[in-house]
Amino acid sequence: MIFHEFKACKLLSDWFENRGWVVKRGVYGLETAFEARFSVGEGGRTICFNAEYGKLHQHSQFLLLMLIKQMLSRA
Repeated sequence: MIFHEFKACKLLSDWFENRGWVVKRGVYGLETAFEARFSVGEGGRTICFNAEYGKLHQHSQFLLLMLIKQMLSRA
């Protein structure tokens, strides 16, 4: 199951992209990794969120999905 967390990767990367972040998928040579950047004007500050999902215990994956659902409901 390791490196097959495509649903979580798509959900989070789409969430950032739909809010104006520039998203690069499949970074660092991993299909399930992404990088999301948000910049405030040219020469302004930049925030970068990097994520990759390794193998988690099944219960941990459920908790992660519940956290994501809660985060999306507040957006």
